[in-house]
Amino acid sequence: MSRPPVKNRAAAALAALALAGCGVLAATTATASTPAANDDADSHEFVAVGPQYGKVVTSRSPLDIRQRPDQNSPILGSVPRNKIIRLACWESGTTFTIPNYAGGNQFWYKIAPGQGYKTGYLTAQYVRIDPNDLDNLPNCHH
Repeated sequence: MSRPPVKNRAAAALAALALAGCGVLAATTATASTPAANDDADSHEFVAVGPQYGKVVTSRSPLDIRQRPDQNSPILGSVPRNKIIRLACWESGTTFTIPNYAGGNQFWYKIAPGQGYKTGYLTAQYVRIDPNDLDNLPNCHH
């Protein structure tokens, strides 16, 4: 099987970096808003599950659903790791950061209703979508 042309791989990598910011990944059992230091975005591949779906890629615990796109916003619930979830839209919010870890991510995904979860926001730091499908996920304000 041949590899995609370098141009396509570079475009996908740039799209992933633009969405993911500088870092990526996960949470502790106590609270999904405080990721474990050994979580590493580079160890996870993008998941091609559709244009409006994403996979929670925390290393060992659920990801908190926030009321607003802000890691200090009230927690409404959580989504288990490795769960594939339907997304409604994306939004730029406060930058999600991990203590003692370089990087961060200011993008958040709003959960689409009707999945058994409260409709809130997940940090894009720990949700993988296929970078080729980013254009199919609308901005929450448009």
